[in-house]
Amino acid sequence: DSYAPISAPLPLLVRGLPSNNKQSAQPPDSQSSAYGGTLYGEGWSFLIPDLVCDVENGLLWKLHLDLEAIAASTSDAPLILEFLQRRKSDPSMVKTLSLAIVRTIILERRPITMVAKAMDVVLDSYSRLMKMGGGLPAVRRTSEQNQQPGVQPGVNPDSASGDGNRPVQSNSEVEHGIANLAEHVDRTLLNTSSDSDDIIDASGASDAPDRKPQVLGQDSRPLASGTSTQHGSHVASVAVSPSEMFESVFVLVEDEMMADPAYLISIIMEFLRSVSRAGLKAPPNLFVMMTTLLARSNRYPEIALFVSNKILEPSKELAMQLMELGQQHSPTRKLGVDMLRERGLHHDYVTALLQDGYHLEALRYARKYKVITVQPVLFLEKAVAINSAQNLAAMLSFFSEFTPTFKTTSDYGRYRHILSEMI
Repeated sequence: DSYAPISAPLPLLVRGLPSNNKQSAQPPDSQSSAYGGTLYGEGWSFLIPDLVCDVENGLLWKLHLDLEAIAASTSDAPLILEFLQRRKSDPSMVKTLSLAIVRTIILERRPITMVAKAMDVVLDSYSRLMKMGGGLPAVRRTSEQNQQPGVQPGVNPDSASGDGNRPVQSNSEVEHGIANLAEHVDRTLLNTSSDSDDIIDASGASDAPDRKPQVLGQDSRPLASGTSTQHGSHVASVAVSPSEMFESVFVLVEDEMMADPAYLISIIMEFLRSVSRAGLKAPPNLFVMMTTLLARSNRYPEIALFVSNKILEPSKELAMQLMELGQQHSPTRKLGVDMLRERGLHHDYVTALLQDGYHLEALRYARKYKVITVQPVLFLEKAVAINSAQNLAAMLSFFSEFTPTFKTTSDYGRYRHILSEMI
């Protein structure tokens, strides 16, 4: 049947409209007869990007690629992603398909090299968009929001945390470090083979010949029906940011791969390599996820290795996660506490020292960096808990000088009374 959608080399949906009143006056059967059922004619003129003018039969065709059928027609994920990332029409569908393909090959546990190449394709496309000035204004705003979640405009997050002078590690150094440390990831536990060669169930592609094409006539959909899609491309992009990859791929596959965290850890390592190679920034929550997966497998030495070599990028979120995981592994908690100090997060660092019982060290640190946000009562409670009159007296004296209004509070009178009873 020559009217069936073309299935090779590309699945197509073909629609058309009569180009003159004489042709439109003919009934549908006459139109089909006049057209002759020819899929291609010598008199066809192709108008880029998607129009075909059939002068002989007086018809105008609009070609629309069936992207879902194309995606289902091959198991070569990197190849189909390269194709999708070049599409300009229907960017929302392209982005959804791209994310679904990456998500599917991870769930199917395809070879790590294939998944890595697929992620390279997606992130390289986004990197090119950013190098061209961020593309569209809406894309630039989305990118900035994704890269700096929760940060107010015009505020330097590092400066706000007292870490503005921290040297920035180059992408080449990060990539080199990842390459050197990749061998430490135990891939003997990985099952990278897959019995499935399909990205998506190809039943849709096999059923393509059974689809009935639209008959040309008065009920045909106008060519202007694609206007909204084309117009949408002005406010959207097919490019996928690292944050979108995290939210739409890694977050969704994490729960389904609880039984095999080793494979997902290796995929995240490859993703970090791809991000560094493309000159982009990975979302902080991805490092938190990777740390959790490593701890779930009792791979605490690797956590220390990745932290010391900056494979896990320091952040407040990561430090807090390390401290939480440290409840089962004390050296890991120390990594988190040290990260708070290195990041200049003075309030959180002093609070962590108090939680660990280092109240004198916390007091010295608070005096050195003038940390006035920690309540004096937290220090005083620690001194009372260890029943040390000397420490309690020292702290009362310190806060009386450090915080002049402290003597006017009820806490001062209460702990002075406790000190007198201890003496």
